[in-house]
Amino acid sequence: MAQEGFLYEANVANALKKVKFGLVKKNYIPAGASSDRPDLDLTINGVDYGCELKKDLADAGSLVIKYNNSKNDVRIGDTGGSKEKEFMKSLGEKNGVLTAIKRKWLQGQKRLWIAEDRDAKWLQRWEKAGRPNVEERYKQDLENSKDILFDLPDTSIEKYYNLKDTYYINVGTHGFFLLGGKDPAKMQCTAPKVPLWSRSHKCVLRIRIQSKGVSKALLLEERNKKPTGSQGYQITMSMTFKSVKKSPYNIGPVIKGSAVVMEHQIKLPDSHYKTA
Repeated sequence: MAQEGFLYEANVANALKKVKFGLVKKNYIPAGASSDRPDLDLTINGVDYGCELKKDLADAGSLVIKYNNSKNDVRIGDTGGSKEKEFMKSLGEKNGVLTAIKRKWLQGQKRLWIAEDRDAKWLQRWEKAGRPNVEERYKQDLENSKDILFDLPDTSIEKYYNLKDTYYINVGTHGFFLLGGKDPAKMQCTAPKVPLWSRSHKCVLRIRIQSKGVSKALLLEERNKKPTGSQGYQITMSMTFKSVKKSPYNIGPVIKGSAVVMEHQIKLPDSHYKTA
């Protein structure tokens, strides 16, 4: 899924580099996996403006939650001092995420296989359970730990991306939106106006078991004959958006399920500015 997202970012950038659009510099390289850059820089009057790109309805902002097998307890993962990660941590704390996980996933004698401390106790439990491989452990955790959802204010995603100085977002299947009250590129100097993201979607905080390469972890485990290295999945807390209203503009339209940008359907806000 991540690779599809990176492909979409590259396709949008390549489309907007063309003379008829001219919104992206010819030598521009998309951010890819880099978390300290916006997905795309739109260059208007020689100034770069960050834009978040989503191929379709997806997560926006995430933070890992750690499970301790010995204590049968959970904690919010490290933020590394990142403003965006600190924002996610505060959302988790305000909504009582850890309490909810303990109540819904760890009640009684329930335990998870995904653990930051695969110690002697964990190995003993693994042996007693018949030595389930990582794929089997993932499926068990997935089955026993259903998604936990919390409603969030619809401004949450805007606030998150504004911390990264990003004020625009494009969802391939739904279009182009303004993130918050600022409009540094003056995209609103046209009619109809670019819709405000907070008035165009619903937002939830989602706690889930998320695959991060279970197949690769399985190959490593089979080679080593024991559970070592990557666990192949994790507990993730993320903002998820849904019920998105379509925008009259779209700088990277796609057919649902595809990362191919339909250039003939690109629609930009009419404006008086010079582009890249």
